[in-house]
Amino acid sequence: MKQSFRFNLLFVLVFLVGLLVSGFIARKLLDEEARGETVNNALLMMESALAVRSYTIDVVQPLLSASNATEFKSASVPAFAATQTFKRLQIKYPDFVYREAVLNPTNRDNLARDWEVKLIEQFKTDSAQTELVGEHSTAAGPTMYVARPIQIKNPACLACHTTPQLAPVSLVQKYGDKGGFGWQHNELIGVQVVSVPMAVPLSHANRLFGVFLGMYVGIFGVLLVALNIPIRRWMIEQQQRQMQLESVQQQFKTLNLELAEKNEQMSAVSARMGEEINLARNVQLAILPQQFPDELNWSAHARMFPARELGGDFYDCFALPEGRYGVLVADVSGKGVGAAFFMAVSRTVLLDQAISGRAPAEVLARANDLLCERNPMELFVTACYGIYDPRDGSLTYANAGHPPPMLRRMAGGVDSLPCSRDMALGVMPDMGYTDHIANLEPGDTLLLYTDGVTEAFSTHNEAYGDARLLHWLATINPDASAADLVASLVKDVETFINGAEASDDLTCLVLCRKLGDASLDTPPMELRGKTLLLDYQLPSQLEEISKLAELVDGVLPERPDLAFSANLCLEELITNTIQHGLAGRSDGQIHVRISITDEWLEIILKDDAPAYDPFTDASLPNTDLGVEARPIGGLGVHLVKSLMDDARAYYDGSGNLIVLLKTLRK
Repeated sequence: MKQSFRFNLLFVLVFLVGLLVSGFIARKLLDEEARGETVNNALLMMESALAVRSYTIDVVQPLLSASNATEFKSASVPAFAATQTFKRLQIKYPDFVYREAVLNPTNRDNLARDWEVKLIEQFKTDSAQTELVGEHSTAAGPTMYVARPIQIKNPACLACHTTPQLAPVSLVQKYGDKGGFGWQHNELIGVQVVSVPMAVPLSHANRLFGVFLGMYVGIFGVLLVALNIPIRRWMIEQQQRQMQLESVQQQFKTLNLELAEKNEQMSAVSARMGEEINLARNVQLAILPQQFPDELNWSAHARMFPARELGGDFYDCFALPEGRYGVLVADVSGKGVGAAFFMAVSRTVLLDQAISGRAPAEVLARANDLLCERNPMELFVTACYGIYDPRDGSLTYANAGHPPPMLRRMAGGVDSLPCSRDMALGVMPDMGYTDHIANLEPGDTLLLYTDGVTEAFSTHNEAYGDARLLHWLATINPDASAADLVASLVKDVETFINGAEASDDLTCLVLCRKLGDASLDTPPMELRGKTLLLDYQLPSQLEEISKLAELVDGVLPERPDLAFSANLCLEELITNTIQHGLAGRSDGQIHVRISITDEWLEIILKDDAPAYDPFTDASLPNTDLGVEARPIGGLGVHLVKSLMDDARAYYDGSGNLIVLLKTLRK
């Protein structure tokens, strides 16, 4: 019903606007028509007056002149004849007026009134104007007038209007000698004015306007009734549909609320799962080593990149008895949470078996039996485990269904190390595995990896493959660190796949035997859990020692006593190396490396001088002799041995290696 009311209200408003506009236009047209009709009547009367004047001039005047040439006859005057004729018309139409208004009339009845004087002035002002049409008010109401100028163009008219002496005696006797004289040829003396009342045309226009309004309102009423019947029926149908629609909308609203509630629950569950997966990912990454050995003669580094939130690949690098290190890379079948859990179990089992220093084949065999017992998801894991001895560069390794290790020689050749076709772990118990032995020479690089490297696919579905891996390994910089090589391989694979989604976990481990490494006859004490404090290349110039002293003070801010002892020893040994070992050469390099554990401070010096042991070549000083009697040399070396708990020197084939140990106990 509200819609019906709004429709009717709008319809009425449109009607009123239309009525106002059309009424205004109709009223204006009717008024113009009434004025046009009045003007036409006035023009008709004007032409009638002119016709009477013409008849008087052409017919009446000659007749009267012939009968009595000297006597003045009013009927012979055209203006008088026209005026008298219209006076007879006024008997029936009293509001219709014809006047010949003159400024200086002979007959005072023709004296121009004020508004007629204004008309005469307008004609005098604009001599080209021949007719004026306008309105003026009278007692009978608005009147339309038509005015034309009266101008003396006929010289014969001047016979009666020049002077009283020349005028007919009867004219002077009838009208006097005060007016109507002094006229001149072509002078504008007055106006012909026809006044026609507008009451009748306006009344007729009002009647027509009333009829128009009545018809307009009637048509509107009929349309309003005619339109309301179907509109009301349509609105009833719309209301019914609206009710149905509102019912359906309410049902949808209820469903949406239920869905929103379910979505919130699912979002909360998803958020919790995301948090738990992120936590599991962080835990998984945390159990993998993040710190790797980086010694003077070798270094190692590894990374794992899961294809999903959780990965099945893992690696490890851990210390073993007798200064050896275990290196491991493995790949659990499958992906996701299940593979991640089995990865944690597998790593724990392998580490438990390897930490005692067992041979790689025995470690894999024992781990295989244990995993077969603890494998409800029937997963398996491929693995390559090796034991590296930094002292001689030897590598003992075994393989359980894993891609074979790759070894790049210093000269640039790349080989896949031989591996037996041994079974993956967790598939079948009581399996045997085979140990293999390889040797890393100085400058050699060992790569362990999972198939996520070679099976990384580009956007064109092309695999990275063994050939690209061999090419990358063959073109690496042999002087690069293990960490730099891992980053280089990962970047090379990422560049190849060019943003394609990873299809498998990617894991790699790089072990580098550095250049200049050779066997030491008597290795120094092997420290566990070292933290590197300083790694510095010192130019073989005495003035550079002061810069080194500042660096040593900076890395031992809480132990100034240790920093003092270390700087004394370093100054003595470096001075000795520059002056004696390098014979004063200023283009040499002395590598200074300082590390710390919970119990020891370790200082290592490495130079490229000829073989020289300051601790054995220098004689011990005789402190019983006087200063002047003592031989030169030996006192500084004696000071070093006194300040340090252990001091040794070696020659490794490429230079001298000095290792100093100082206890942290005060």
